[in-house]
Amino acid sequence: MVVGLTGPIGSGKSTVADIFAKQFGIPVYYADDRAKQLMETDAGLRRRIKESFGNESYDENGRLNRAYLGQKVFADARALKKLEQMVHPAVHSDFKKWLQKQSAPYVLLENAVLIKSGMDRFCDKIIWVNADENTRIERIRKRNPSWSEAHIRDRMQSGKQKFPNTDVAIIRLENSQNIKSLREKITEIHQNILSN
Repeated sequence: MVVGLTGPIGSGKSTVADIFAKQFGIPVYYADDRAKQLMETDAGLRRRIKESFGNESYDENGRLNRAYLGQKVFADARALKKLEQMVHPAVHSDFKKWLQKQSAPYVLLENAVLIKSGMDRFCDKIIWVNADENTRIERIRKRNPSWSEAHIRDRMQSGKQKFPNTDVAIIRLENSQNIKSLREKITEIHQNILSN
């Protein structure tokens, strides 16, 4: 069984995924991290990115030039869509290979753009993590101390996600309280997934 894990920036998806992994031994596929790795290691993907966005997309050591690519796509919806059309299929393929190697009762597919990327089609259920706006801003600021509040709000707006419109069963997880409360909610969700 595949359980998707998504929600807006600052909602605490990674913390939720870590608790599932450490407390219950649930394998987690971190789609965002894998996308970044594949952009560096997948030869075909690297070639397509260079052809579309220039050789400056990679530094002299062959590492992805995130700052350069970010500038190219952050303010240009067409460029972002073009990049996504290259990266998403590579991630889908990578996830399917990873999934074949798993033997746990279920796995988590953590993905900030689960619906947009089309990866919700792999999911039997989706956990939608959310938190109130102030909590999200505070978490983003802790992670990125150099970001101004205006920049944080811009990022929240540009990555804004609506509640998933999908046929897959949705489990809501409110993550505005303390870690103890979050662990209790996750324990309940884990038990429900195992019993269904």
